[in-house]
Amino acid sequence: MIAMLQKEDPSLTLNRITGSTRVRRNRRSIGAMQPNTLKKIIQTGVMLVFTGLLITNPAYSQEKEKEKQEKEKKKQEKEKEKEKEKQEDKKKTSNRILYGTASFYSNSFQGKKTANGEIYDQKKMTAACNVLPLGTWIRVTNLSNKKSVLVKTNDRLHTKMKRIVDLSRAAATKLGYINAGLTRVKVEVLGKKKPAQ
Repeated sequence: MIAMLQKEDPSLTLNRITGSTRVRRNRRSIGAMQPNTLKKIIQTGVMLVFTGLLITNPAYSQEKEKEKQEKEKKKQEKEKEKEKEKQEDKKKTSNRILYGTASFYSNSFQGKKTANGEIYDQKKMTAACNVLPLGTWIRVTNLSNKKSVLVKTNDRLHTKMKRIVDLSRAAATKLGYINAGLTRVKVEVLGKKKPAQ
């Protein structure tokens, strides 16, 4: 406070001999103090009093504590929801075997965006599937010749499509059904982590 007064009005000095915090004027009286200095002193005093009232006010403290507890509660609820979703994903993807018809992507889809935001590339080992979470790794086996491929689901089929999986051209070629267009397959769900070949 004294430092602020001295900055505003250099004629104010601290009585260093007695060590007191009293402010002494050299030539002018307090009444002759500049209006801006008085205004700042009053504002600072009001702020200090108001802050003191807030800190010592039990209702204010309780309100702050309540807000903090509510935030913590919301954070815990979000974490529980995320954990629940993870558990559901695990249930969906662990040790499941599906059977159905497989098709493969038309060339017209080349370079278009898939459901998870990746760009479709017919040379990559990917698949579209409506019953598994995106990012799930699956092993697809052609039941007519027992050939199998490892692919990642990164897209969805049309909602009315009854097929179990729609493979990329590269995957369909490895399974040997390009000429037929469709084939019966076994789909083994392997999980979110890419398995060893």
